[in-house]
This record gives sequence, C-alpha cells and structure tokens, in this order.
Amino acid sequence: MKFYIFLWVFCLQISINALSQNPPYPPNRPKQLNEKQVKNEEIKKEIPNEEKEEDVFEEVEAVPENALASKPKPKPKPKQKTESNKHNLDDDELWGLPAHKKNDDAIVQHKYYTLRYREEHEQAEWVAYKLTADETEGDSERDKFLEDKMVKTKSAKPTDYAKSGYDRGHLAPAADFNFSQEAKSESFYMSNMSPQAPQFNRGIWKHLEERVRYWVQTKENLYIVTGPILKEGLEQIGVKNKISVPEYYYKILLERKKDGTFKSIAFKMKNEGSKKVLAEFVVSIDSLEEETGIDFFPNLPDNIEKVLEKVVSTKGWF
Repeated sequence: MKFYIFLWVFCLQISINALSQNPPYPPNRPKQLNEKQVKNEEIKKEIPNEEKEEDVFEEVEAVPENALASKPKPKPKPKQKTESNKHNLDDDELWGLPAHKKNDDAIVQHKYYTLRYREEHEQAEWVAYKLTADETEGDSERDKFLEDKMVKTKSAKPTDYAKSGYDRGHLAPAADFNFSQEAKSESFYMSNMSPQAPQFNRGIWKHLEERVRYWVQTKENLYIVTGPILKEGLEQIGVKNKISVPEYYYKILLERKKDGTFKSIAFKMKNEGSKKVLAEFVVSIDSLEEETGIDFFPNLPDNIEKVLEKVVSTKGWF
C-alpha cells in the first residue's frame, strides 16, 4: 500500500514540474491584435507621457482622412507694386488733365498724381490721377502730414490746421494708393489737403471715395479729378498761412473703354454732414466748369467733350 502512495506522489511531482516549465498560456506571448489595435499601439509609442491616451485616440479616430486636404489655405498678402505702376497719366492720356499752361508754375507733378496749387487759398484747386482696380489693393500704412517742398510758393503746414475744428481732408484719398507705401506717403503732402468739416470728411465724402473704389472694380479704369470750389470771401484758418475753407467740393470720374467710348459722372457736395444718397449730388461737368472756371477735359475730341460735359445721368453707375 505504501508503495502505491509513494508512486502516486512521485507521478504528481513530475506533472507539476512539467507544467512549471511549459505553461499552457505563456505570460510573455504577445496577444493577436486586429489592424485597428495595431495602429493604436503604434500611435501610443509617439504620445508624450503627460497626455491622456484615451483623449488622443478619440481625436485621431474622429478626424476624417481628407480633413487636411479640405482645410482652406491662408490668403497671401498682396504684393507691393513696383515704381512703374504710377497713377500719373502717360503722354497719350493727358486729355485726363484739366486745362493749364505749358509752363505753369502752379502745376506740381508728383510721381502718383498731378495738381494745380492756388497760393491765395493755400490748397490745390484740382488733383488728377488715373485709378485701376489692382491699385486699390495692398497693406500700406498711414503716414504723417508733410509740407510739400515741390510747391514753389510753399504749401500750407500741418500746424496751420491746429485747433481749427477742421480735418486735413484728402483730395486724392490715401486709400486709392494702397498698392505702394511710397505712393500712400505721397498722398499725405499738405498740397493734397483741404479744410473739411469732420462730419463731411468722415461721412458722405468718405462714402463717395469708397464708392469710387467699388466702381473701379467693375470698370476698365477711371480718370479722377477732385477739388474744392474756391472763390473770394471764404472763411480762413491758420496762423502763418491763411487757408480758405471751401463751401463745396467736386469729384469727376471719367471712364475710357477699350472700344474708344467714354462715360462720365460728376458730383458736387457741400462741406457738411449729410444723410442723402450719393445720386442726389450728381451734377453736370458743365455746371462745375462754370462755377470753378476750370476747363476739365479740353484735350478730348470736341464731339465727345460736349456730350460728356452736358450729361447728368446715373445710368451705369448706380
């Protein structure tokens, strides 16, 4: 009997030793993973220790495969144009300038616009330039107001407007020269300024300037002449320089199409705030010539000039 007990214990010991050396489920054997689990295991290796794995996995699984492809690209900043892009008129476009003598000392031809200075009023009686759609684009910054050294009789100074209650109002607006920092800085010469009531300069006048930039987006080009209506007896500001305060301003737009035809529109606005619509300020070029004594487009063919300067129409503009 003892022999059989001893034999049973011996066999049991052998079985235990065999199992300890070859377990049926080895603890170090890797489990079989499906494709998704394998992908997640690879991602885990790249996750920093301080992140929560469950949050990262949820985010990865929620992102569609084409998410990056569908993300809109940031718009590049408009490039600054070269100096060859001038607002000033070419020799074959001088019909866009008002009448003036060949050697008129009052004419100041800047790089990006031309003006005629009236010394007795210390401001320009007109400023003229060409505007195209791409020239209104850019990120040029505002500059400080500067005395215009090109005015032979000397222009007004920025300090002449101090405590006057009037804005230094641009005739050729700075925003029309956004394409170049040099051009925009040039628009801050005092020869391009005129005393404007704040509610006018920042209101209806600004609205007209913005509308001009809107129109040029749909037109081939615009030739623009802007100025105050100057006359004797106007209010004056300034200490060293006496600057006349205009009661009215005008702006004339002339479009020249590739087929050789022209279209124009002219505005006359009082130097005060207004809630009227722009169409109510439309006048004929003839009426502005009579008030200012300026012949605006003398170099146009007579048959075209006569028609354009008589018309009072908003067709094709509003």
